[in-house]
Parts: sequence; C-alpha cells; structure tokens
Amino acid sequence: MKNFAWVPLLACAIVLLSPMAASGQTGSDCDDLMIKVAGASAASGAHCEQRHFGGGDGTATTEFIRIADADSVFVVTHTYAGQRSYVIRQELKSMVKGIEAFETVSGWGDERDSGEFTVRTFDGKVRDNGLVLSCFGFARFSGHVPNTGGGYRHHIFGFYCDLLQRQLDAARIDEVVASVKYEFE
Repeated sequence: MKNFAWVPLLACAIVLLSPMAASGQTGSDCDDLMIKVAGASAASGAHCEQRHFGGGDGTATTEFIRIADADSVFVVTHTYAGQRSYVIRQELKSMVKGIEAFETVSGWGDERDSGEFTVRTFDGKVRDNGLVLSCFGFARFSGHVPNTGGGYRHHIFGFYCDLLQRQLDAARIDEVVASVKYEFE
C-alpha cells in the first residue's frame, strides 16, 4: 500500500500559486466534486478542480475548491485514497506550514474542534508581498484503513484568510467550517 501524505500540501500550493489551474475541471463547475462549500458557485468566484495521483500500486484523487473575493480567500481540499493506498494523518500545524503561498506562519492559536473538524488560527505572511493575514486551518480524517497505523481513506484540509486583516472569532470560524459539505460516509 502507498501513502499520500504530501498530496494535500501539494494541492494547496497548486491552487494558491496557480489561480487559473484551479479551474481545471469543466470550467469552474464544482457539481461533480464530493466536497462542496454551501453557497459557492462560479458566480461567487469559486474555482474547482479534480486531480488524480499515483498509479500502479496506489492511487489518490484530490479535489480543490478555491473561493477568493475582496475580503477573504477560502481553500478546501479533499484527498481520497484509491485501491491499495491511504492518506497518513498529520498534525494541522504541519499541514499549514507546508502551504507554499506563506513565507512564514506564526501566532498559533490553540487547536480546537469545530463540528467534525479540528481548527487552529494562525497569522500567515504572504510570500510575494509580505502582507500578514489572520487565518485559520482546518482538517478532518475519516475512514481509517486497518493495519496501517495512521492511514485513512478521506482527508479534508483547508484554510481561510481574512484579506482585511481582521481577527477571526470563534463564531466566524464555526460559520465558515460549517459551510464545508461532503458526500461520503
């Protein structure tokens, strides 16, 4: 069995650093994805894509949704393992540190639950312009694969940043995370 610990991090890097690549599925049509963001559509600035990784002994698919508007950027990825493969559980802080768009991440808040997700606030310094944004990351692993230790079939990971540099309170975090819907399990 192969594990795909790096796939969600690569996914976020691709979606953030290549905005046009994020619309790789049929235009900006998010309807065929297993993940959804309530209220998001092409008209609201949502860009979606689905990519397949691996081959032979192990495969995985990653779905992306990127929503950028005047005051925020919201990225959601869903990686699901195919036959003879699994996704390794990682700490949320490690996943966020792997996002290429951030030069640095600091100001970590405490990890807590929001619905079925683990969330953690942080300040992200944008690589190209040095702007420091108030952000939070979130993750959820499900479908434990027996005999793998920390292997899972599904992993949802993402982040939200306020472009106006406003602090994110618990109510706003819960509202954003609750908008993430999925069609498995």
